[in-house]
Amino acid sequence: MLHIHVVRRLRGAVAAAAVAVALAACGASGAQRDPLIYHLRNYNEGVRWGQFDKAALNVPVLEREDFLDEREQLAEDLRIDDVEIKRIRYRNQRTWARVDVEFTWHLDSRGIVHKTVTRQVWRREGNQWLIADEHRVRGEPMPGVAEPPDDAGDAAAAAAGSPGDASATAVGRAAPALR
Repeated sequence: MLHIHVVRRLRGAVAAAAVAVALAACGASGAQRDPLIYHLRNYNEGVRWGQFDKAALNVPVLEREDFLDEREQLAEDLRIDDVEIKRIRYRNQRTWARVDVEFTWHLDSRGIVHKTVTRQVWRREGNQWLIADEHRVRGEPMPGVAEPPDDAGDAAAAAAGSPGDASATAVGRAAPALR
């Protein structure tokens, strides 16, 4: 009788493990089907962990050197403690995306922990997603993140890509108005 009880427990454990593996596979395949998720993680985790060469793969080629210089300078004091992708909205037949990202961060020189939510605008070029814009939406101003446009006029200028636009970002690209 004890033997049957052990066999039943093992069957239950095996079934639970099979369900866990199946669910994990479904989650992984979802990320594989949506390349934006891969690129978002690559960029934001690269910025978080100081893997700037990895993050730079998602920055337009002409802006990569400036991005790397800026991030290396910021890394002297800025520590990103956590990053969480909060919301993704696709636009223009999935060629643009607006992504809200929450950063928990501090400066070594001050030691005060802050939360900042940024809005990242991404554009797809073939199978590659590149960050086109990032600015603060709420929370404390964060080093390396542009402030939000002052008004709708600034957003329209950003969409037009006008020179001297106040909404140009740390990645150096004005983004279309995707609010």
